[in-house]
Amino acid sequence: MLLSGILTITMAIALYLIAQILLGKAAESWPTTTGKLEKFRPRTWTATSKFPSIQGTSEQCLLDVTYTYEVGGKVYRSRRLNFGFDKSYLTQQGLYRTPEELENDELTKRLKSNNFTVRYWPLVPSVAVLVPGIINERRHYATAAVVIVMGVILSFAVVAVQ
Repeated sequence: MLLSGILTITMAIALYLIAQILLGKAAESWPTTTGKLEKFRPRTWTATSKFPSIQGTSEQCLLDVTYTYEVGGKVYRSRRLNFGFDKSYLTQQGLYRTPEELENDELTKRLKSNNFTVRYWPLVPSVAVLVPGIINERRHYATAAVVIVMGVILSFAVVAVQ
């Protein structure tokens, strides 16, 4: 029972991560439509380093948006900016943006002017994204691999104990 639970949980997590990668890649070729911004809210906080060798603080932020789009006469609503661990719009390295980066970003400018494109999954139009691809793809593959390896190790440990 414990063995099947461990395997089920680790495989579910790994499959979720891989699905995010595949959806991100597939979104690059999804059909597009025009979006309409409903909510635009940058959330800012001050971050301090956890490492003693790095002194000081930095301002970081993420973007919280809600937008609508129409497919086949039906209006859909979404909050997703991109696929990945964090559905917030991050830098290519997977880091939170600074307020200046966010303000000067091309997507932010298009969102504020209500001139942006939404990519939607043709099979399930309620799944949409503003930025196709995935942020920090290597981190997703590495995390999936670590989760699978941990599941295998835990499974062997359970079998050895029984």
